[in-house]
Amino acid sequence: MFKGNTFHVSSPVLAKFNIYNVLALVCVLIAMGCDDSMVLDAVKNVEAVEGRMELIQAKQGFSVIVDYCQHISNYEEIFEFVDRVKQNRGRLIAVLGAPGKRNYKLRKELGEIANKYLDHVILTQLDDRGENVYDICEAIQNEITDINSVIIASRQIAIEQAIELACKDDIILILGKGHEKFISLEVGQADYPGDSTIVKEAIERIYGGN
Repeated sequence: MFKGNTFHVSSPVLAKFNIYNVLALVCVLIAMGCDDSMVLDAVKNVEAVEGRMELIQAKQGFSVIVDYCQHISNYEEIFEFVDRVKQNRGRLIAVLGAPGKRNYKLRKELGEIANKYLDHVILTQLDDRGENVYDICEAIQNEITDINSVIIASRQIAIEQAIELACKDDIILILGKGHEKFISLEVGQADYPGDSTIVKEAIERIYGGN
C-alpha cells in the first residue's frame, strides 16, 4: 500500500530484516520527494549485497545461502526464515563457527539454537585469533544434543563437505564470514578465497556447474 494505492513489486532480497532495509529505502525516497514510479523502480532494482543473505542455487535442486552474521539474534532470524521457507522439504545444513578470544557466550548460544532449527552442523574456523579452532568448535558442539554435528577445522574443506552432502531441496547455510576475504589470526590476517567463491567452485568441481 503506497499513497492509498496497492502495488505488487518484487525485490531480490531475502529475510525479514532485508525487507525492513528496503522499507527504509522507500521512506528515504518519499522524504526526498520521489514520485510513485521512481520509488517502485528503486525497489525493483535493489541489488543483493554480497555476503548478506546471498543466494547461490545449484541445478541439482539445493540452495546455498552465504551470510555475514555476527550476533545470536542474526543467526536466529536466518534460521527462522529458512525453516519457514523450506516448508518441511529437505534439510537445513549449516557451516558455522565462533570468533576466537571474544564473545564466549556465543558458543553456547549457537549450540542451543542449532538444536532448535538445524538438521546437520559442520563446525569450523571463523576468525580464531590464535585460539585453538577445535576448542572453539567443541564448546559449540557440547551444546548440540539433538542433531548430527562434526568438526572440520579447515573452513574451505568444511564448505566443500557441505556441498557434497547436499541433496535436492536441502538448504545450506554458510555463516559468519559473508563477503570477507581473510581469516583473522593471532597476529594479522591470512588470505581467504571467500565463502561464495568456495561454494561456486565446489559446485563446479563436484557437479560440473550450477
